[in-house]
Amino acid sequence: MPTVIRDWRAAQLLAFAAAAERAAVIETLDAAVADAKASHGWQSRTGAALLSIRREDPRPSAAGRGVLGAFGFEPIPLVGNTHRERSRKTGRLRQPRTWDMHGLFLEIGFRGRPGDHTIRRAADREFPTLPERIRAHLPAELRA
Repeated sequence: MPTVIRDWRAAQLLAFAAAAERAAVIETLDAAVADAKASHGWQSRTGAALLSIRREDPRPSAAGRGVLGAFGFEPIPLVGNTHRERSRKTGRLRQPRTWDMHGLFLEIGFRGRPGDHTIRRAADREFPTLPERIRAHLPAELRA
């Protein structure tokens, strides 16, 4: 007669897996942000695009299994009149913007200029390492 295992600690195993997954996602997103900041191919006068490469805090997925995280260019607040230029139409000084999203244009391109695809390249390099990072965050007895 086969032996029945009654206490296989499913809740504890799921908690270990969830904690390892969250830690690995944060580690992977941080590595992708660092990679994107180190390997961009544009010249920056203000540094606004470089400062806008960030990650979101991972949150539980809508299905209830796993975590979702993202990184990329986020709007950043600007302080003061960093881009006071004259309008080409009227010649008046433009109102200062409250946020800057120049990084998006660097990524996808604009006005006939090709995009740099910094975010995509960083994701292509870092995201394949997610399974190894999850495994590294699991307790030693579960890594078999």
